[in-house]
Amino acid sequence: MPHLIFSTTPSEPSVSSVSLDPSPLTTPSASNLTKATQLHYEILALYNEYDLAAIDMVDSELEWVK
Repeated sequence: MPHLIFSTTPSEPSVSSVSLDPSPLTTPSASNLTKATQLHYEILALYNEYDLAAIDMVDSELEWVK
């Protein structure tokens, strides 16, 4: 059920509807998924390109990425 939000600014009063449906918050949009995929690819490419293996800090962070 949408809830109404009232704006009381002197110049332009308005009413807008806001949906409290949690599904948009938990379902990633295609744009966000694409950005996350690109970032994941770039992180792994840099890891391999600059031979960052065996650096403890990098390895521990990379476990989170994978």
